Amino acid sequence: MANYSQKLGCYPIMSLSRPKAIIPLMRISIISIIGLASILAFVTAFGYDLIQEYKRKIEHVKQEGQLLASSASSPNGVDLVADQVSSLLNSDPTLKSIVFYSIDHPIDHGDVDGSEWRSAWFANTVSINQAVTSRQIASDYADISDNRSTKDVSNFSQNHTLLGYINITVDVAAIRKYWFIKYRFIWLFSLIIAPLSAFLILRLLTQPLKQFVKLAKVSDEVVHHPEWTQLPVIQQENELKEVNSIKGAMIVLFNRLAEMRQEHEALKAYEQQLQNKDLSLDVQRHSFQSMITHELKTSLNAIFGGLQLLNNHYLSNEQQDALNIIRKGSQHLDFTLEQIIQLNRIEKGQVALNLVEFNPLQLISDLMAEFEPVATHKGLELTSHITHVDYKLEGDVSKIRLVLTALLDNAIKFTKQGKVIIESQLDHFDKNTRWRIRVIDTGIGMEKRYFEDIFSPFFQIDPSINREFEGVGVGLSLAKQMSQLLGASLEVESTLGQGSQFTFIIQLDNWHEQHNKHLLQGLRAVYYHQEQQPKLPTELSSYGLDIKSLQHVQSVIDMIEGQAYDLLLISEDVLPKKAVHLARQIRNLESTTRILIVYLYHPTQRIDLFEADLKAAGVDYCQIESIATKPLAIKIKEWLIL
Repeated sequence: MANYSQKLGCYPIMSLSRPKAIIPLMRISIISIIGLASILAFVTAFGYDLIQEYKRKIEHVKQEGQLLASSASSPNGVDLVADQVSSLLNSDPTLKSIVFYSIDHPIDHGDVDGSEWRSAWFANTVSINQAVTSRQIASDYADISDNRSTKDVSNFSQNHTLLGYINITVDVAAIRKYWFIKYRFIWLFSLIIAPLSAFLILRLLTQPLKQFVKLAKVSDEVVHHPEWTQLPVIQQENELKEVNSIKGAMIVLFNRLAEMRQEHEALKAYEQQLQNKDLSLDVQRHSFQSMITHELKTSLNAIFGGLQLLNNHYLSNEQQDALNIIRKGSQHLDFTLEQIIQLNRIEKGQVALNLVEFNPLQLISDLMAEFEPVATHKGLELTSHITHVDYKLEGDVSKIRLVLTALLDNAIKFTKQGKVIIESQLDHFDKNTRWRIRVIDTGIGMEKRYFEDIFSPFFQIDPSINREFEGVGVGLSLAKQMSQLLGASLEVESTLGQGSQFTFIIQLDNWHEQHNKHLLQGLRAVYYHQEQQPKLPTELSSYGLDIKSLQHVQSVIDMIEGQAYDLLLISEDVLPKKAVHLARQIRNLESTTRILIVYLYHPTQRIDLFEADLKAAGVDYCQIESIATKPLAIKIKEWLIL
């Protein structure tokens, strides 16, 4: 164990005595248990001896009763029985009383036929009745007394004349007393040995358990303090070999954990170095991309300027064809550079969303018009399947267009013959719309193992194929990263030799819902009513209005007086007189600003009866309550602008 404690500053295990094995200890415990069981068996045997002593005494008393009954039936038996009774009582202290009583019918012979062990241990006295007849024959009576059936007793009465009974009362408590005195030393020895044995057994069994309990407590502390770098001190007396082995294993595991922590820290530091190196390489790569794209853009601008100047000159057909080739190559290079620039900006986090209103049908029409000449030039059929009509959505249309442009360009590029299809579907929900766009081609396709790799920048499945179809492999990567920036998903399905399908799914807000949401944005209002749960405040809050519902006039006044509010709506369930009173109080409090007050009245009310009073008190507008929420919100906006 010395080797264990020398590592990483772990405290040594302190053992004050030679460890003991648990198996010998258990053997000692078993021997002690056997000894205790032997003592219990010894006590049981003596209890059985008490029962036998009791039985012998009862048989002896019965014999004495028969002797007395025989003497009483003889001539001059009274004096003889008196002497015998006196002698028996003086010589046997366990006999409590001997009484003769005259009776002419048989009775029970006593309670000696009950449970002998219960009488021996718990009864205080036992009575024995012996019949006295005019002609006493001991042997006959003995046979009759052993048989207690009614028929036998009746036969006995017919053959003998019953004079009475001799009742002998035996003091069972005295029998137990003399029996306990007889074995008092053995009892004393048993009472001392039994508790001592039990104490030793408990002590022997609890000592090892205490050691395991201490180990468990230390283990709990280690579990709840993972930051510990040293094992706590575990000090115990009479240590078991098994416990000592467990401690050693704990120290070994603790040391190994510490070593693993050191290795983890070293790996973490190495990982940090690699990360810093990767960051440095990323910075260099981004810098290189920025520099090279800038230089290429500058050169392309010069080329485009020269091409524009050449357009003003008269050129031959051959010169015009050469000029078109240069223009086409320059446009392709400009398109590729623009993709690389966008990809570089996304990786740097320099791209932000710009939400505007747009028409998805118009966007697809523009894309079809842009790629129709390219598809026609390759002999491809470019078609669209649209399942929706004109609809207004809110989103970053420029970035969505960039994603769809990359998908269409990729589909046309890798399709030699057949067709390219763009499908558009809108799924409308309560507050937003899901736009699902599929770009399907009949091109070369790909294997499933490349589905993830094609979205990596500059990835090429086969460089020879890529050279055939041109491109540097940034279009799909740009589409994937732009989709993630938009919160959209881009999925691919493809079969080698049959074509591919790219599905772009984006969740967009309905433009009119967004417009309504901000219609009353930034405005604050108070709604005075008497109903418990009015619906109008909740409906107006969906248009951006910050509205408070109050049911007491004083609360309304305190709210408007303490803070700046733009609007006070008085519910139709408020009586016109209360509305007039409230409007006057509000107007009296105003000094520099003026709040807009609108009274909502029920269609059944005649507005002409109280409108003049309301206007005189300071109410700006009286509006019928049954108006829809949106027209009311639009009117409120118009009233506040005026």
